[in-house]
Amino acid sequence: MEPAMGGETPVSFSVSLGDDIDSRTISDGTGANTLKFAVFENGTEITALAQNNVPVVDKKATVTTRLVKGHTYSFVFWAQNSTCTAYDTNDMSAITVDYTAYCNDESRDAFYTMDSFTVEGAFEKPETLKRPFAQINFLADDAAGVVGVDAYKSQVTVTGVPTTLNTLNGSVAGSTNVTFDYATIPNETLAGYKDYKYVAMNYILAGTDKEMKNEVVLTVNDGTQDVNTVTVANCPVQRNYRTNIFGSLFTLQGKFNIEIDPIYQGEFILPEKVWDGVTKTAPALVDGVYTITNEDEMAYVFQNLETLCQAQTVNITNNLNMGKHAFNGIASLNGYNGTFKNLTINGNNHTIKGLVEPLIGSTWTGGTLAFNNLTIDESNIETTDNSIGFGAFVGNISCNKLTTMTNCHLTNSTVKGGKWTGGMYGYGAGYSTQNNGPVFSEIEITDCSTENCTIEAKGSVGAICGHATGDTWTLVTVTNFTATGNTITSTDDSNKKAGSLVGTTGAGGSEEIAGKRGGVYFNNMTYSKNTVTSNGTPIDRIYGRIGTPGGWFFVDGVQMPEVQ
Repeated sequence: MEPAMGGETPVSFSVSLGDDIDSRTISDGTGANTLKFAVFENGTEITALAQNNVPVVDKKATVTTRLVKGHTYSFVFWAQNSTCTAYDTNDMSAITVDYTAYCNDESRDAFYTMDSFTVEGAFEKPETLKRPFAQINFLADDAAGVVGVDAYKSQVTVTGVPTTLNTLNGSVAGSTNVTFDYATIPNETLAGYKDYKYVAMNYILAGTDKEMKNEVVLTVNDGTQDVNTVTVANCPVQRNYRTNIFGSLFTLQGKFNIEIDPIYQGEFILPEKVWDGVTKTAPALVDGVYTITNEDEMAYVFQNLETLCQAQTVNITNNLNMGKHAFNGIASLNGYNGTFKNLTINGNNHTIKGLVEPLIGSTWTGGTLAFNNLTIDESNIETTDNSIGFGAFVGNISCNKLTTMTNCHLTNSTVKGGKWTGGMYGYGAGYSTQNNGPVFSEIEITDCSTENCTIEAKGSVGAICGHATGDTWTLVTVTNFTATGNTITSTDDSNKKAGSLVGTTGAGGSEEIAGKRGGVYFNNMTYSKNTVTSNGTPIDRIYGRIGTPGGWFFVDGVQMPEVQ
């Protein structure tokens, strides 16, 4: 029988350090052989329930205790090597780190999690612990030519390192400059990179978001004297991620590559490789699909997209950084060549950084265009042409039967210029000419966002688009869109050309065409902390103006009036 409210009930936690940790000596997780467990209620530890030195065997442990039914608790789990003295866990709500340490000390590997819920009765619950650290690795490709390399030593210094982990909310605090003193380099290569030998490996406390540490410095010593120093300014780190710094670290000073990858499978990978602005490589076309794996292939495909008419799908399989170099040609999809009709661009939840031009300049295909699961980040997309539609994903959408954007995002970027400018697209229109048309154009945007961006136009401007519909042959539907933290500016001489979501909604709705009616329909929109001005006038609306008399603009089913 379960106890009544207020009585104690038995509970059990099955603790795991994760089954998908890489199998290797460094970071294989097996060094964490003891677990500490703490229970908090209303932020205060119930010390009578604390458990120390719970054995961890094969990266697993079990914790059992008794709790009062109906009470809400927070549970903190911390696993580490029993010989490590780097962590002060006397206060389990604020674990502090002592960075007095030698380089390459794998015993400093540790794992943590916190869980909080109301106890409704007896239960057994699994808990997976992850590292509260970033791991900074230096790896060399020139070790094979160095005599006595296993006797070499390394030292690493890092500035601005947090010292305290708040286990109840996961935040970090404090800041110190750290020196991991000289120690023999690991006798190991990085799993998956057989030609790269570890030169240094260290753990630092880190937050859940990517941060740029001021400076990381590696010094390599041959056992007698220092032979090389490598400095990485603004080194990226993130909790439970590795920052791998590759290069010829024994013999050369100079260029090196940085890559952040996760220790656990299925987590976001943040590559820092950058396109050189010159190299372009054509990927193979297989069954109408171009698969883009690196920046060189990205540059080739999107420079030549209009001539690669046989492609129906572009799959992006990695995060890409285009280094703010131009492709030397913005892709435009033109159906006049008789071949380009339909195109799908799949981002596969990856991010493209460093763009300076839209992915697609314009469309005139009578077909379809789809963007799926793609983020554009840290880009400066600008034009001096004040007569065009301009946007991060596509500029002008014209004469396209269907254009869709699903789970697409623009973050931390600038989109500037053009007569009609938006975060997603600039201008949309159908095509009503009867003798070589017509084309009723539909634009559907779902689960997308524009966040922390600067968007500016000479005319209409908004986080979604500048001018939504250019004629009654265009239907725009936007669902679940988020616009936050943006600066949106129209430099037009009208004070009605800017809105937090759309500058001008345009035409639509005045007539039914082939069973369809144009217009603009927004549903379930989220917008906050946007600074919007038109001709210097602050705007607190989601739209600048309706545009054409009789144009239809509905928000959650309610028709919006023209701005007076």
